[in-house]
Amino acid sequence: MNTVIKGTKSITEFKRKKSELTSMAEKHYADHVEISETWTHGEPVKTWYGEYPWSIFIEYRDGSVFCYPEAISKTRKEV
Repeated sequence: MNTVIKGTKSITEFKRKKSELTSMAEKHYADHVEISETWTHGEPVKTWYGEYPWSIFIEYRDGSVFCYPEAISKTRKEV
């Protein structure tokens, strides 16, 4: 997955933000697939930060782009 990070001031900050974004994108993808009756969009190909409150964008293999909140809420299984 291509992870787009802009505006960092150091390599350390870039790596931290990239790791966080990749982790959140993978979690949102897994949650979205789990609650969908049929998932036809494929796997994530690109992710980037956007504007609050829909601050994570994920583009999927079929070209669809979904927006997710940065904070990950608990799934039904975790409650």
